[in-house]
Amino acid sequence: MNKEDSIMKRHHVIRLALPVFACVLLLVNGRAPAQLSTRQMICPEKQIPAGWIKVDVQSFPAECGGDAWILEPYSNKIPGSAMTVCADQPTPPGWDTLGYATSTGQCSGGTQNIGNIKSIRRLG
Repeated sequence: MNKEDSIMKRHHVIRLALPVFACVLLLVNGRAPAQLSTRQMICPEKQIPAGWIKVDVQSFPAECGGDAWILEPYSNKIPGSAMTVCADQPTPPGWDTLGYATSTGQCSGGTQNIGNIKSIRRLG
């Protein structure tokens, strides 16, 4: 192999390294970086921290003696982002309520609540 072939091979490897690295990151995270969100669980008697909103209610008898609230941050979303949250949550400032719906799998806490979720969108 001559010197030119060696240089070409090295450039080819470097050129492929970035897309491969990006694919590995997506596979490891399971989501694109812009879609990453951190969720946390709190027991209902605790106060929801600023910048967070309740997005679900799940049963956690060991931790909370019953249902627990699942929170997600809304303050890190870009304008135009949409979220589906529990309908009993106030719409944050700078967000608009798009509509209400009924879900048996989200924000129900084991009960059938009519209009228990809503879609909100961050304004620009």
